Amino acid sequence: MEPYQPNTPDEQPENPWGRAESTPYHQPAEPKRENPYDRQFTHTEGYSSAGQVPPSQWRTVQTGAQPPPRPPKKNRGLAVFAVVMTVLFLCTLGLFAATLLHRGEVGTTDENVRDTVSLVIRDSEDDDTQETSPDGSLSYRQIAAKVCPSVVGVVAHYNNQSQTMTSDGEGSGVILTADGYIVTNAHVVSNVSTGEKAGRVEVVMPADSATYEAVIVGVDAKTDLAVLKITAPNLSPAELGDSTACAVGDIVLAVGNPGGLSLAGSVTQGIISAVDRPVRTASTGYTMNCIQTDAAINPGNSGGALVNDRGQVIGINSSKLVSTSYEGIGFAIAMADVKPIVEDLIQNGYVPNRARLGITYTMIDEETAKANGAVAGLWVRSIAEDSNLKNSELREGDIITHMDGVAMTSSDQVTEFFRQKAPGDTVELTVSRTQWGSGEATTFTVTTVLVADTGNSTVSSPE
Repeated sequence: MEPYQPNTPDEQPENPWGRAESTPYHQPAEPKRENPYDRQFTHTEGYSSAGQVPPSQWRTVQTGAQPPPRPPKKNRGLAVFAVVMTVLFLCTLGLFAATLLHRGEVGTTDENVRDTVSLVIRDSEDDDTQETSPDGSLSYRQIAAKVCPSVVGVVAHYNNQSQTMTSDGEGSGVILTADGYIVTNAHVVSNVSTGEKAGRVEVVMPADSATYEAVIVGVDAKTDLAVLKITAPNLSPAELGDSTACAVGDIVLAVGNPGGLSLAGSVTQGIISAVDRPVRTASTGYTMNCIQTDAAINPGNSGGALVNDRGQVIGINSSKLVSTSYEGIGFAIAMADVKPIVEDLIQNGYVPNRARLGITYTMIDEETAKANGAVAGLWVRSIAEDSNLKNSELREGDIITHMDGVAMTSSDQVTEFFRQKAPGDTVELTVSRTQWGSGEATTFTVTTVLVADTGNSTVSSPE
């Protein structure tokens, strides 16, 4: 669990709820990895050497002495017959072979035979110049050759206590344009606990490991996306695909740097397990529809590409379920959602027309509220300095139960509510204030004007 970091140094109220907050969906701090090359593998012998057949236990019975065999008489007629039969056999074999060759030249009406032959020929070619199949799909080798030059390494540096730069994280990124715009995950270049952006970001090229310093163009913590910009020659932009056209069962490949730059350019294969899978980030409480896949996604793959069988990027790899109870459940942000966010970040540095209250909160669900003798809603942890609630009656520790008369019992409801709002809109809040110790609560309303959400805050559940 990542501890909550307030926006301001003011003292925060103690959390009385006794419930651990969920782990950020994008992959927590990585445990120490086992070096895969240290493992010793044991060769298993094939069944052919499993053992030998024991010698026969039967003894031979002698039935008596036999006279020595007489030498056979020569039979000239039999020899002539053998020669004639051999000649006839060779002539028949030659005629059969000629028939097969003639049939191969004029073609065959057996569609199954023709399809099988063409498939064998296509799969047996080893070069990367083989043509695509009739439906436009590529071989795995062709996909890798097409996509790997567009997936880079991203190294984030932060200032430590001595104000020196340290390498605190390595991830992946996808080249979008020939002039150097790159998309990655927000958590690759910013600290999800404090909202601090990396002091310096480096982009490492896949072909020659050339390193370029990058500018952070924009970070959107809600969608876990960020855009970087580098100046470098001969960049290979990725081809972007239509994520709305993908379906469960489609073959996909994940391309990125699992474990960091030491395993750069790794390619893993799987299928699409689900589409439009709602995934909520614990760090922001924002829900996005993602592509679920069983292609291996590991720490360092974040920000890399999920590609279809045509070598088109249909998603940005961002997270996976990590537990001994789960295997092969990873998520990628669908390209249909990535494109508009990236365009806004390039043009504005943030996603405009988003509204927020200007608070951080912990979501109290019905079960937790009942166990604590309270009410469900948004337990206010802090109020931002730019919020219109800063000088209102609302206090830290209050619970917002309704917004414009709509009960707030889950983070999904909160997300949906603010998707329909814009900066400058007026919202009426219903607030419950519990007197801890006495169990008494008072209810009142607060009217406030929403402020713009620039997407830079990454602290727990901001609105």
